[in-house]
This record gives sequence, structure tokens and C-alpha cells, in this order.
Amino acid sequence: MREVCTKLLVIGIDGASAPVVARMRAQGRLPHLDSLAINQDDGALITPFPPHTAPGWASIFTGVGPGEHGVYQFWQLQAPSYYPPLTTVADFAREPLWRTLERHGLSVGLYQVPMSHPPAPIRNGYMLTWPLSPTLQYIWPKPLLKELADRGLHYQSDLVTMYRDGAGYLDWALGTIDLKARTIAYLMAAHPTDVLLAVFTEVDRVSHYFWGSEAQPSAAVESVYEAIDGAVGRLLAAVPDDCAVVVVSDHGFGLCRRNVHVNVLLEEAGLLRTMPTEPVSQAAPNDAFLGDAAAAASGASWFTAARPARTVDWARTRAFMPAPGCFGINLNRAGRQAAGRDARDADSVIADVTACIERLRYEGEQLFDVVPREAVYRGQRLSQAPDLMLLPRRWDIMPVPDIAGPLWSPPSQAGIHRTEGIFLTSGIARRPTGPVRAEDVAPTCLHALGLPVQCDLDGAALGPGAVAFEPPQRVRASSAARPGAAAQALVEQRLAQMGYL
Repeated sequence: MREVCTKLLVIGIDGASAPVVARMRAQGRLPHLDSLAINQDDGALITPFPPHTAPGWASIFTGVGPGEHGVYQFWQLQAPSYYPPLTTVADFAREPLWRTLERHGLSVGLYQVPMSHPPAPIRNGYMLTWPLSPTLQYIWPKPLLKELADRGLHYQSDLVTMYRDGAGYLDWALGTIDLKARTIAYLMAAHPTDVLLAVFTEVDRVSHYFWGSEAQPSAAVESVYEAIDGAVGRLLAAVPDDCAVVVVSDHGFGLCRRNVHVNVLLEEAGLLRTMPTEPVSQAAPNDAFLGDAAAAASGASWFTAARPARTVDWARTRAFMPAPGCFGINLNRAGRQAAGRDARDADSVIADVTACIERLRYEGEQLFDVVPREAVYRGQRLSQAPDLMLLPRRWDIMPVPDIAGPLWSPPSQAGIHRTEGIFLTSGIARRPTGPVRAEDVAPTCLHALGLPVQCDLDGAALGPGAVAFEPPQRVRASSAARPGAAAQALVEQRLAQMGYL
């Protein structure tokens, strides 16, 4: 049996912002991240639109954009029933990096990689996946759960790192970063693999709720960056000197000033209609860490309101925002949505939606340009994108789909996502040919390992030497492991705690 030592370590930092990292590096506060940035540019990475966790990590680990891999948000955005099912790794239309590595005979470890759930056997490796619903079925092989628990290491799913009300959350998050770093170091020693992919999520969690009210993040957020830098240093010390290292994030962060309720705007314009319904009990998502399934299920949908009790009247609705964070609007189309309207009026609906959105102003500024999805995405899964995309002219206003409340509301979270993530490396030479994109990460990793890159990826391999190519690796979507209605309601409660609802 060959001796295994780590050839590639990918450290994900969910939500790490390029401007924040650059400023703190310049202040000497992130020495380990700074050591990876020597002789490189500013370390920025451009994320796919919109800058969110699901499409960001899916693009990082497939090398293609959302139009090709099919992941636009945590939800599928063209649901016939309007209530969108959750997206999982089973929905990927392209082979993720860990399966490519496995196919080429390398051993791989995954530690809390977003969009990797549900787990599946992986040859000569292990997976601690990233479920969004309460389950013990997030680890493969299963005995690894007990092994980590018995040693007092971090064996829980990422559910336990999501935001909880209370001032103690920040200290808890800082302690979790240290525990995760110790756990990853243990896995590298006890279960060595050729490649390790590991993601820390605490920067994202804390930034959503502790950002503060200024353009720069609060001291609380900066303390998490410093803790992450310490964790990076610990992991760098645990790998061989010739191990290639990539540190990457799925999006950045910045201040949120206001929420704008897009479906309320569409209702005001007569494009969306509501009707009275039976009173619903709205769940308060941050009141408890693990809430009651029935309570969560009763008020999970953004298409309902409690006071007065009403819901969307789909038969009379022409256009709607389908899910949080999607920056998109769907036409209610016959043959696609259950109560869709005749497609012959599509041009007039598009014109009305465009006029409605582009009239929207904040502090005298237009907020969004409305463009067809074809202007943003391309690929085999284009039809699953929203019909129209809202391209921000400023990023401090969050478009949300809730039909409850006024057009404008205070921000749900102090911090929201931005397009500039980070990309820092060691052992991988960078070509200074412009900004790095999320889609460049997977081909760069493969090229650094001497492996071929699929010939039709959206991203490019960064580094010296000729790139070898292989045919595309497309995969079929599967409906396996879909949660039921109550489980999905709990998932959405967790997403609210993360800052997505």
C-alpha cells in the first residue's frame, strides 16, 4: 500500500471578503493568509451571480457556472407548484471535483463542504457533508461519527454553527473554529488522503448578524477573521512543504441598509395578486435553535402573510420572485407553473415588470437593471434560472420575496453578500491575466495535481505548463434524499438563521 500524504489542501472560508482580508493583511493581522499572498495580486475572486453559498460553492467545485451545473440557490427556482424544493448535490449536472479526483485514482477527504450532501461512498476517503435538515446521515463511512465524538472533536453537522440569538454566539463561534481546526488536523493524521477539502462557515454566520452599521465590519467580525487565520496557520503547519494550498471563499460581504419586498412591489403594480386565506401561525425563526416542525411548517413560505391572513392568488398572478436571494423574477407561465397564464402575453409582462423594477429608487438612485436570464447565464440548465434577473446598481439593498409587510423594511441582517470572495494559494503559480473567477478553482486544482481538465469548463487552469484536457463529465440529476414538507420547513428555519430568509 502506498504511503499517503496530502498533495492538495483546499480551505474554504464561507463569506470571506476580499476587501476585508486585504485591509487586515495590510495591518499585519492575518499573517498566515498573508503568507499565501506573496507575489500574487490582491487575492480577490469573482463569484457567480448572485453571490450566494449554493451557486458559489457549486461553481468552485465544478468549474462551470450556474447555467451549466444548475444550482442557482438553495431552492429550485422553476417549481411547477411554486413552493420550490431544496437543491442538493444530487441536482448537479456536472461532476464535482471530489468525484473527478476519485475517478483519477486519488483519495479524497471532505469536511463540511457546502452542497456536498447527501453523502455517498467515496473510494479511499471520507465525507462529512453539509446537510440543512436534522439528520445523522451526513457522514461516510458511518463509524467516523463515533470516532470523532469519542475524541472530543467536532463531529456535528454544520447545523450547529448557524446563528442563534444571544450574545454568547460570538464566543461559541470562535471556539468552534479552533475545534474544527483541531478536527481537520486529526483527520489529516489519522485518515490521510491525497486531497482534503474543508470549509469553515463562521465568517459568514457572524458577518450576517454582527457586521454593524458601517461600511467596514465590526470588531466582532474582525475577531472571527483573526481566528480563521489562526486555524489556517495550524493546517499549513500540518501539511508537507510541497503540498499545494488553496484558500477560497464563495462570496464576500458588506453592509445592508434596507430590504425591498419585490413581491409587494409586483402586487402594487398589479402583476402579483393575493387573496384571503385561513390564518397561519408565523414561525419566529430565531426564537430557538431547533424548533418544532409543525410550528415551522405552518409559516415557512414567503408566499403567505399572517396579518391579514392571505396568500398569493396564482391564477391571477403574472410575475413573482420565486425564492429568497435569487435576484430574479419568474413569469407565471402556462405549461410550466401549475396555474400559469398564456405565454402569448409574455412580452407585455416583461415590459411591465421591467418598468416596475427600474422605477424603483432609493436615495434617488435606481437600484436594479432588469435583463433576461440569457444575458447572465449559459449552459444546459439555463431553463432552470429565473426568467428575468435583477442586476444591482448598488449592493446594500437586499431584494426579498416576502408578501408580508410594507415595500421597504429594516434589514433582516446587518451584513449581506457581495461579489468579491478570496483566492490565495501556495505551491500554485498564478498567471496575472486578470481577476480569478470561482469557476477557475476546480481546473486550477486539477492542473496543479497533474490531472486533465474537462475541455468545456467555464473556468481556466491557472498555473505554469501546458494544460491536459479530457472529455466533459456530465451527470444526471437525481431526486434522491429530498426532504418532506416538515423537514423542508425546518431547513428554511435554519436558512433564516443563516441569513437567507
